[in-house]
Amino acid sequence: MLSFRPASLTVSEQCFVGRFRQSFKYFNHGAGEHALRATLQLRNASLRSRARQLLAPANASSLRQRSSGGSSFGSSSGRRTVVGVHVRSGMGQLGAFSGCLPDAAYYLRALAYYRQRFANVAFVYAAEPAGLAWFRTEVLARDALQGFDCLPLGTGDPVETFAALAHCDASVFSYGSFGWFAAWLAGGSVVYSKHLRSSPKQCDTVARSGAGVDDHIPPQWVAI
Repeated sequence: MLSFRPASLTVSEQCFVGRFRQSFKYFNHGAGEHALRATLQLRNASLRSRARQLLAPANASSLRQRSSGGSSFGSSSGRRTVVGVHVRSGMGQLGAFSGCLPDAAYYLRALAYYRQRFANVAFVYAAEPAGLAWFRTEVLARDALQGFDCLPLGTGDPVETFAALAHCDASVFSYGSFGWFAAWLAGGSVVYSKHLRSSPKQCDTVARSGAGVDDHIPPQWVAI
């Protein structure tokens, strides 16, 4: 459910909430979005530790970075801005979602956007195996920097992957509940594909939700 339905906020007794509440407007009432985000943090200490462990290579001094002139590569010191990239895959087999998935050009724009915005940046990307292969072939192989500042999240566990993405400083949102909540919980800068706004009818879920894009995408997220 991408659209916002205010009546859902006025139930008079305990109830079970079904389906997905993927409108940020459900979360900016009462105590406020920031308080709710703080409440929804990971409580499992070992999982928090694992998330930090997975992100540690992105801050390693050996990770190759652009020089200040942008024409060569070298090691970079100091803490980096770590950007989580969730590559949504698998939904392309379903006609209802085929128009929702970003193409390779979107991910290339996202890499360029954050490299320009942050002087010291690293990307961690996650996907199912088929999505990882696609990302390496269609995105990183065509990247101007050949993905030298990009690292895969070294886990096959979706819970650990979600925890790591939710601990990033910024996010690249693709499509779906997994990536949406990871980006929202991370709380930093988020980019999304402008395709969702320019051609919403190609995405059946957004089209059926009416004003779903405006209800689904927080206004501070950046369309590129």
